[in-house]
Amino acid sequence: VAGGGYLCNGDAWTHYDGHPVGALARIGDDGSLDTTFRFPSSSSWIGTVVEQTDGKYVLGGRIRLDGYPDTLHVVRVHGDGSLDTTFHNFGDYRWGDLPHSAMLAFVDCVAPLDASRLFVGGTFTQIDGQARNGIACIDTSGQLLDCWAEGGLVAPPPVDAITPRAYASLKCLPNGDCYIYGFYRGLIDSEGFHPEQAYIS
Repeated sequence: VAGGGYLCNGDAWTHYDGHPVGALARIGDDGSLDTTFRFPSSSSWIGTVVEQTDGKYVLGGRIRLDGYPDTLHVVRVHGDGSLDTTFHNFGDYRWGDLPHSAMLAFVDCVAPLDASRLFVGGTFTQIDGQARNGIACIDTSGQLLDCWAEGGLVAPPPVDAITPRAYASLKCLPNGDCYIYGFYRGLIDSEGFHPEQAYIS
């Protein structure tokens, strides 16, 4: 992170060097715990972090905040780990229509798409009740945008009766070109279905 050190996620730990910690801790370059940082979660799987220039962090994954019954997927926290309530932290990411579909969804990637949008990739089929398949974009306050509306990634065929799951990450180059890559067997956009777009687009 800026200024040195690391953000470390652990789902099963409760203490670090004798200090109580949540599922996310900030560790200094020398390995010491930053006791000024406290993420209010005892159980979260965090797959991606975007550090903003204002010192806040956008986190993606499968997140359970203490005191909240819902499974969250994209949240923003202040530099001290507390939840930023100006962000749409309670976006409803789901995989399918099962009763526990929010628990099945996972966000693998959050990355800047441009100055006003964030790319979101992962295992989900809908966000806030709108169809999205593995890729979507949100604005800088966390609100869902129309990027890839009614489209997205096509999941690979099932393997050994495992439910197919499409997910994606993003890499943007200095010239403005962006590559989507991940686990999928086709891309649907406003021009139709592109079955030749597999694993990288």
